Amino acid sequence: MKKLSLFLLMLPFLFSACSSGLKLAANQTGSTHEVSVGDFIDIELSSNPSTGYQWKLDGTLTTGPVRLISNNFKASPSSEGMVGVGGTEYWRFQAVESGTADVKLLYKREFEQEAVNTVTYKINVK
Repeated sequence: MKKLSLFLLMLPFLFSACSSGLKLAANQTGSTHEVSVGDFIDIELSSNPSTGYQWKLDGTLTTGPVRLISNNFKASPSSEGMVGVGGTEYWRFQAVESGTADVKLLYKREFEQEAVNTVTYKINVK
């Protein structure tokens, strides 16, 4: 019974490891990429939310070929008690149907209209 429970617990990880994906960074802005339905698109962007700046998705991507799965922030290693440390924001999307989507992220403060940085990726899902 323990072996079956362990297998069932590991099943989602086995399937996610089989999925291919695409990793993108800020220096690839303006680029076009092709993925297949089911593929993940992972974007890593430097960020420092302690300054009020965060990456925001321009649009919702709740319909169409690419959907937002998650985003989170991980601070860079620092000395204990150190504040204002930057890090990396991780954005995960998934290709869910054939078509083309523009994934556009804006680096801005919530209360400001203008972004200080923008990245855009064209994703063709086959």
